[in-house]
Amino acid sequence: MDVSTTQGLASAVAQGNAPGVHADATQSTHGSAGMAKLQKAAQDFESIMINSLWGSMNDGSLDSDDDLSDPTSSSIEQMGMQMVSGALAKAGGFGIGKMITQALRSKV
Repeated sequence: MDVSTTQGLASAVAQGNAPGVHADATQSTHGSAGMAKLQKAAQDFESIMINSLWGSMNDGSLDSDDDLSDPTSSSIEQMGMQMVSGALAKAGGFGIGKMITQALRSKV
């Protein structure tokens, strides 16, 4: 995922147009259900961003181990990175999800 894709997702989350984010999550829903949706969307966004950063770092590594070149190993490695990225975002990550939630809290 490149920077423009990440910026597009951030814009979609802010406008309530992101996949899995319904308009009621960022506009007129009052209460904990709307806030929970917003927090989940922000956390998912941060998870995707962390996974993208991690993938970019992995792609740029100079490791040329032949054992890691088989497709099965690559798929397992990607799934593992997604799981770790999700867990990291759920634990607070870099704080981006929290900043998104705070910025959009007034719209819930």
